[in-house]
Amino acid sequence: MFDCATDNCGSDSVEPQRVSRGAVLDAALGRLRRSLHSLAVSGEDEVGGATHTSTRLLAVTSGGWLAQVLHYTGGRAHLTLAAVSPRARLCVELLQPSYGKHNPKLSIFGDTLTHEIYSSDYRYPPVQPVATIAWWLTRCQLPLTANSTAALRQIASGPAAVLELLRAVHLSKSDEDVGIPMSVLQHIREVFAANVHFLLKRASPRHFENLQSIRFFHVSQANLEFICQMPKVRDLYLSGLPSTELDVSAFASTEHLVRLALHDARLTSIDGLHTCTSLDHLDISYCLHMRDLAGVLEVPWLKSLVATRSGLQTIDGLHRLSLLETVSLECCKELASLAPLAGARRLRRLTVRWSRVHDIVGLNACPVLEVVDVSYCGALHSLGPLAGAPSLHTIRADASGITDIDGLGTCPRLHTVSFDRCSRLHSLESLAGAPVLRCISMRSAGLCDIGRLFTCSALETVDFSFCADLRELTLLAGAQRLQTVVAVGSGVRSAEGLGACPLLRRVDLGCAAAPFRQKRLSQRSG
Repeated sequence: MFDCATDNCGSDSVEPQRVSRGAVLDAALGRLRRSLHSLAVSGEDEVGGATHTSTRLLAVTSGGWLAQVLHYTGGRAHLTLAAVSPRARLCVELLQPSYGKHNPKLSIFGDTLTHEIYSSDYRYPPVQPVATIAWWLTRCQLPLTANSTAALRQIASGPAAVLELLRAVHLSKSDEDVGIPMSVLQHIREVFAANVHFLLKRASPRHFENLQSIRFFHVSQANLEFICQMPKVRDLYLSGLPSTELDVSAFASTEHLVRLALHDARLTSIDGLHTCTSLDHLDISYCLHMRDLAGVLEVPWLKSLVATRSGLQTIDGLHRLSLLETVSLECCKELASLAPLAGARRLRRLTVRWSRVHDIVGLNACPVLEVVDVSYCGALHSLGPLAGAPSLHTIRADASGITDIDGLGTCPRLHTVSFDRCSRLHSLESLAGAPVLRCISMRSAGLCDIGRLFTCSALETVDFSFCADLRELTLLAGAQRLQTVVAVGSGVRSAEGLGACPLLRRVDLGCAAAPFRQKRLSQRSG
């Protein structure tokens, strides 16, 4: 249980100890920081975009003390606990965060725990004004993030000790000057703002000597020149750039730049980034005037490339980027061929959804390619060029134009395929014998022949819902690891043979579910 007197959070197996408050608080924060670091290293925070931070944190935090805090408190008790123990409040905020635009709220940015200050003049009154909780803010020494103009005004007009904790400014409306002292600007590391004139008009680049992350909208030419002089920027996102043609060589002086995103820019070339020796992520989405990626060859150390809804017509030479791991070319309506990626040595993830791609020849020569998503590519007719890909484990081709999947059963690590709404694909025989295939989804498709899927020794789940032309599932009989079969709304009316699957747990055939249960019971009794 939780001991308010000692600030001790313990599991049932550990007796509360009356030790110094500071030592216990430091130990608690140490556990949290180690958990946050493991999240950042493992990439677990990318699993399930809607999964809440607290759930992810609990998944990697050992010991029962956090769970005990959750059990001890209820409702909005964390507001009361704040008056007893700042660290108790910190733990409870992670487990039972306040929802909506209120303060207090804790969030994780990278591997840093940050206290977000939300405030609004009209809809979301602050739960606790900054002036009221200043003692807690200064005591815990957590970095502060202002998530509204009103919150920024509260912090700027509050105690100096609180103002010095400000590290990030995230504003959707920032037209008014809230008077941030120049000395405080030197501590800010992140700025997200729709209108940045108020922040830049009286400052110089040297006032942002620690600024590392920028996300600006509606950037003027003057703003752009200012930004390019900031010495330590690592993460730069700019949208709504000037209507004149953009020369990316302007970013050549940002030598520490790691991630660069230029959205909705009049960009025709990306020549001039060769001096950005730390750059590993480039995003040129919504740049409709981009036709090729010739300039990207000047950045051979690039690891990630995104060009969603761009005007790309060719990606020639991309295979020469020997460190490239991720490529996303969604909604590129002029792009027809992915052949230039053939043999890319480190390419792991490829996404080309909603594109006009019809040629994927050579992708099976990418030695570490793991995920391919060609969903909604109506011009793509065959996945045969992926046959035998040595590391490929996931294929998504929903609503694509594929008619054959020849050779996919020879992919030694393929475990998941999704062919939902593929009306022209009629047979899965080519998957027969796939050694580690576990999951097949083919909903609302033209499937009429499931092929010899019983030869897939690792197969666990199949979903053939709403495949009206599918009549039987007998070729699943004897599948040794099959656990779930779903064929709701399909033409299947019999579960014949499924009783021979020793691990089968669930069968859903819609109206045919009851006959299956009767047949299975009769087989067992026999």
